[in-house]
Amino acid sequence: MTKTDKPAGWPANEPPSRTQDWSEFAESDRQANIQVNEDFERFNQSNDMFSRSLWDENVKSEHSTGFWRSYRDPQPRKGDGFRQRDFALRNAAWTVANAVMARCFRDGSKEGFTSPIEADHPPIPIKAPVPDPAAMAAEIKRVGAYFGADLVGITEYDERWVYATRYDHKIKEDVPNEMPEGLTSVILCCHAMDHETVQTFPSALGGAAVGKGYSSEAAMVMQVAQFIRDMGYQAVGTMNDTSLAIPQAVKAGLGEYGRHNMLITRDF
Repeated sequence: MTKTDKPAGWPANEPPSRTQDWSEFAESDRQANIQVNEDFERFNQSNDMFSRSLWDENVKSEHSTGFWRSYRDPQPRKGDGFRQRDFALRNAAWTVANAVMARCFRDGSKEGFTSPIEADHPPIPIKAPVPDPAAMAAEIKRVGAYFGADLVGITEYDERWVYATRYDHKIKEDVPNEMPEGLTSVILCCHAMDHETVQTFPSALGGAAVGKGYSSEAAMVMQVAQFIRDMGYQAVGTMNDTSLAIPQAVKAGLGEYGRHNMLITRDF
């Protein structure tokens, strides 16, 4: 793309596709200490830094291109954290996440990164009864922990945090971010990353901790979502692909918003 071939809506994000009265979330906003201005607009995924490194000439460079290429064609060099074994560990850690991402790559989808993870099969026609929502929420949290989540929280489904559009890497354009009707809740599952390995950033070795987290997350997300579908209810498994995770995690009670624009938890 050239500097003039920017996705629709850049740099200003497009307003929501439909008019919605956001006041229904006013009380939960207050409880989470979230303030939403009247001129709020939903975010386009094409404007996140990962996507911009693919199309925005102000971000894209030989260094960013080399970074992405190193996951397929690593160029080891001298120095701890950048040796062949370091790149090998990092790239191996990403294997599962990359395998999921590549399933529909030729169609312009990167599952878990720019598009939701496709369901193994749809919800079964028999809905399990839920006489006690609190008990079911506790069970869902146990299921998440069973499949490897270190923290699990649940909050209301709030379209404000859902990307207004997704980014199609094949045609390099914004495309609709369509979600099934009837979603009511969001389940947030967290993975702790190895602290010592993370401390080696920006080395290749540091990426091993991230890749291990993403690969574990890909499997866990697919498993939890399928559990819900087999209980007879709709569920969409997502990672980076569908919405802004941090405001939802704050609302789910998992932590607070840090000055570094990330979630701070008591546990990690």
